[in-house]
Amino acid sequence: MKPLALGADIVIHSATKFFAGHADTMSGFVCCKSPEHSRAIAFHQNAEGTALSPFDCFLVLRGIKTLAIRIDRAQATTLRVAQLLSRHPRVRRVHYAGLPPPAEAGPAAPPPPPNHPSPA
Repeated sequence: MKPLALGADIVIHSATKFFAGHADTMSGFVCCKSPEHSRAIAFHQNAEGTALSPFDCFLVLRGIKTLAIRIDRAQATTLRVAQLLSRHPRVRRVHYAGLPPPAEAGPAAPPPPPNHPSPA
């Protein structure tokens, strides 16, 4: 998803865990559509002293180098879990983009109330 292309003026990303890959730095990214927004944010960042230290920049860059591998592994693991759940006898339906759509047509039957046996 590209929020700036969809009409957002400013997008904020947390870099603490997703980009950096560890919890050893606290950081984030601000992406702006217009140069005016970028200049205003840069001014406040400089005035408040909230820029990352060189070592924190190193930690984020270190994590970005492994980001593609971490995303690939997370997607592969998620697919395996979705496949496992789709074959489980107590799971009626799994909604996951990596799986083919369910074969049955129409809405799913509502789940049975808690602590009641399901109809067989």
